[in-house]
Amino acid sequence: MQIPSKIALFVFALIATAAAADVQLGGDWRGTSLCQQKNTACHDENVLLHFSVPDSTGRVTIVADKIVNGKPEKMGTIIVKYDKAHATLRSDESDRIWEFHQDGRAMHGTLTYQGKLFRKLEITKD
Repeated sequence: MQIPSKIALFVFALIATAAAADVQLGGDWRGTSLCQQKNTACHDENVLLHFSVPDSTGRVTIVADKIVNGKPEKMGTIIVKYDKAHATLRSDESDRIWEFHQDGRAMHGTLTYQGKLFRKLEITKD
């Protein structure tokens, strides 16, 4: 009797993992962007990031908004390269590097500026 329930749990875990990994990248992601370098002009923010669908080369455009008084306020645009096999995105600017790792409906990100960790982002898919 134990074997069938273990098999069922294993199959359920496989299906849940596959469903989480198949979350589409394109769309809106919300969460926090927290400063890692204190005593700078940086401010912790609630953010809304609009991810494009990856193009044929893996290029993704991210339009970043911070939420001020409950409303989105545009901050800028980030261009990253999507590595679907590793569920990662990375910019290739020399002094400012954005990196994101997708984990189903969650994404963890960092901004490294001039070699120092500047921001950590925790966002989830709308």
